Amino acid sequence: MRTAATSARTKYMQYLESERSKEKTEAKQLKRKALEEEIDFLKQKKRFLQMDIHQTNEKANDFANEAEKLCVEVLNDKHMSQLLIIFHVNLQTYPSEKIIPEVKHLNYTDITNEVKEAITNIEPGENYLWNMVKLASDL
Repeated sequence: MRTAATSARTKYMQYLESERSKEKTEAKQLKRKALEEEIDFLKQKKRFLQMDIHQTNEKANDFANEAEKLCVEVLNDKHMSQLLIIFHVNLQTYPSEKIIPEVKHLNYTDITNEVKEAITNIEPGENYLWNMVKLASDL
């Protein structure tokens, strides 16, 4: 009877040990699943942040490019002409780099080509943009 009780006790201990082992395994699996879900959530959050950063950089570049455009409307009384001159200014190299502006005819006599040719020949330096605008209005 004693051997039967010892045997039963051993089996019961093994059963308890296997149950504890199962519980630990299940707990580890639940932890692992929770961690995997959190990792997936963080990966998704990272993707959204990267998209936001990319879009923000694109917007910043667009605004920077717009900031480098200077539009001046010029009225040339001598030729009765109205022009729009668009300067694309590189702020890092201004006034030492030559600027080739766009010249658009708005009203009256069209002297667009003459103005463009004349202001393109002005050398960079002090009052560079002002010199171009003054020449366009006085031409």
